[in-house]
Order: sequence, then structure tokens, then C-alpha cells
Amino acid sequence: MNLVLPVLAIILTGYLLRRTKKRSTSSRYDRHNKSAWNTLNEGEDPSL
Repeated sequence: MNLVLPVLAIILTGYLLRRTKKRSTSSRYDRHNKSAWNTLNEGEDPSL
């Protein structure tokens, strides 16, 4: 009985850490071009 609570705490902590890592790798925070002129960085002419 003395080992049950620490083992459950370790399992719960590992589970929560995995869930937060999966959320942090979402594409929601990827940078997107806000303007067509940002394509100049890639060598493309947006005025065409």
C-alpha cells in the first residue's frame, strides 16, 4: 500500500507530460505568410 500512491503519481505525471508535448507540436503556432510580399524572402516576385 505504501508504494501504490507514488507509483500512481509517477504514472499520472508521465501521462500529463505526454499530453502537453503532443499539444505543443501542433501546427497552430506555425508562422504563415501574412502578406504576399513575404514571398520575396523565397526569391519569388509577388507583383506578377
